Amino acid sequence: MNIIPIKLSMTKAILIKDQKNLLVDTGNPKDYATLWHFLDANLEDGEPLDYILITHAHLDHYGCAAALHDKTGAKVIIHERDYETMKLGYNSPIVPFSFTGKLLSPFIKKDPKKIVANPVEADIVIKDEETDLQPFGIAGKVVATPGHTPGSISLFLDDQTAIVGDLMMSFFIPEKPEKPLFAYNVDEWKNSLKKVLEFEPKKIIITHGNFYTYNDFKSFCKKVF
Repeated sequence: MNIIPIKLSMTKAILIKDQKNLLVDTGNPKDYATLWHFLDANLEDGEPLDYILITHAHLDHYGCAAALHDKTGAKVIIHERDYETMKLGYNSPIVPFSFTGKLLSPFIKKDPKKIVANPVEADIVIKDEETDLQPFGIAGKVVATPGHTPGSISLFLDDQTAIVGDLMMSFFIPEKPEKPLFAYNVDEWKNSLKKVLEFEPKKIIITHGNFYTYNDFKSFCKKVF
């Protein structure tokens, strides 16, 4: 398995190359040229992009999904609790949580019925708490980790890597665990942290920031709980 981060304008996507090729998130709509250039450079001639997994329905995570799906035919995967939002081109709830998120809140448009990205229909809608990815050619599983949004999901891979989307964010020190700017449900967020703790990953990859060690993440969680 090869895990390749793709730096985009506000966030990052992650290409997982295993028996199949899976892209985690797609960035903003304006990230398409950068994203496609990177994929073109990292996929061999004739090598397909098989799946696009969206960790949650915010425009900086699914913004290029429709265009990429149309170009590659890759199957789009999302959790059912965020699916209708993505299908309509909206943002999932944006509820200020961290101190920085509350400061930024007046400057962020939070209209839940505003189209922010091209709508995209999913090929695979996840409904369970855990979904084995082995049938999709990826050694790992998808785990429901709501809190940031209702349908947020994470990947727990067999090499002991966790890819957690916006469960955490680190804007100032990329390797220091911090709360996400936004969380629609704090209790669900805390329960999702516990799922990551129980998995005991060696590396925790976030999409706003870099990655955490398990020990640093564990120390942060002790302050939360």
